[in-house]
Amino acid sequence: KSNLILMGGKGTEESSRYKTGTAIESVVRSATKPVWICQRDKLSKILCGIDGSRSAAKALQFAIDLSRRYSAQLCIIHALPS
Repeated sequence: KSNLILMGGKGTEESSRYKTGTAIESVVRSATKPVWICQRDKLSKILCGIDGSRSAAKALQFAIDLSRRYSAQLCIIHALPS
């Protein structure tokens, strides 16, 4: 009943992708919920996309909380309907 899956892991050095067959790769491919993979010990920049929806507002609040907790720079991008 979760809304977000959080995992820690390392990508391969060359491509920052995850090797086939790893737990992270399996979760990302099969998850029906968003997956957040933290590759570094310290967050320094967070990007949050918003579009005016309720879920975007919740994501923005989450991003604000994370940026405060980790003293990270928060960049917000807004999508406009065409």
